[in-house]
Amino acid sequence: NAHISSDDVRRLDEHMERLYDIERRINMEVSCGFAEPTTSTEILQDREDFFRDPDSQIRFWQLMNDIVVAAMSCGVSRIATMYITDTLSDYSGDWHQEIAHMAYQADGEAQETLLEAHQRVFSEIFLDLVEKMAATPTATGDLLGDSLVSWTQESGQFTHESYSIPVVMAGEAGGSVISGQYIDYRDLTQEIPFDEEGGLEEIDNPGLVWNQYLGTVMQAMGMEPSEYEGE
Repeated sequence: NAHISSDDVRRLDEHMERLYDIERRINMEVSCGFAEPTTSTEILQDREDFFRDPDSQIRFWQLMNDIVVAAMSCGVSRIATMYITDTLSDYSGDWHQEIAHMAYQADGEAQETLLEAHQRVFSEIFLDLVEKMAATPTATGDLLGDSLVSWTQESGQFTHESYSIPVVMAGEAGGSVISGQYIDYRDLTQEIPFDEEGGLEEIDNPGLVWNQYLGTVMQAMGMEPSEYEGE
């Protein structure tokens, strides 16, 4: 119809493509050769000491990694989100108040406990997923090269403080992202004083906002800004 604008035609085409993709996935017969896990995640979680057993927690999330790799390599899903609330520590007290909120203390004890827990997430869960994806071949190389894996958290230098949030990424999103870089997006000319209880004063440096990072990720996944930008 001559009265339909080119933008409307494009939106209609994109909508139809999504419908075709949904229909294809609904009718898909998955036939992948992944072996059934020998350990149940429910058995691990049902253990009374699961909440303070980092080995069981690591095993649980490694099994979840297997599910993610199987789903993506079989075409069942293109997106996976893992929200890890386990402490990855054998600390049995109040983790939130006694560790997370005390990590700034000068004695460094809570900070050391928190650091060890984060190191386990990185080395035993994040890298486990990365290695499994790298070992999974695809038509264009391997699953890791075709994907983008991101590990981050809500806190920067202090718990619940969202300045200087670290983001660790792996994969190249099919060539859209250059790997092997360390990038510091803080503006070191801007200083924001941050006072914690106990008289400790630190300086935060704001930088690019989180929305800009998410926009970069979505464009790396092939989305146009018009698909996610809004007022």
